[in-house]
Amino acid sequence: MSRNITIPDLRFEESFKAKLIKNAVEENKKKGIQPEIDETNHLTTPIPKIMLIKSLIIDQIILPFLQSFFLAGVLYYLRPFIRISSRKGYSAGVSLISSIKQITKSLFFLKSKK
Repeated sequence: MSRNITIPDLRFEESFKAKLIKNAVEENKKKGIQPEIDETNHLTTPIPKIMLIKSLIIDQIILPFLQSFFLAGVLYYLRPFIRISSRKGYSAGVSLISSIKQITKSLFFLKSKK
C-alpha cells in the first residue's frame, strides 16, 4: 500500500506567481472583467502594476521583517530554558562518559585478574 505524497513547491517564483494570479483574478472579478487562465496556469489578462508592487513589498520586506521580529522575541523568552537544557545535556554527557570509563576500567581489571 504505497501512497503518493505530494511535496509542495516552495520555490519563490512559483509561490509568488500563484499569489499574483490569485490576487489578479480577485481584482478582475471586482472590476467585472472575466479572468482568463490558460492550460499552463498563466493569467492572460494583465496584472496591474500596483498589485505587483504591493505583493513585492509585502512578500519581500514586511513579512520577513515581522517573521524575524517574532522569531527574535520567541528566542529571547526561550533563552533561560535553552540554557537550562544545554546544562542538563552537558551534565548528562559527563555522567555518561564517566560511567563508560568506570565500566571499561572494571572490564580491564577483570581481564587482567584472569
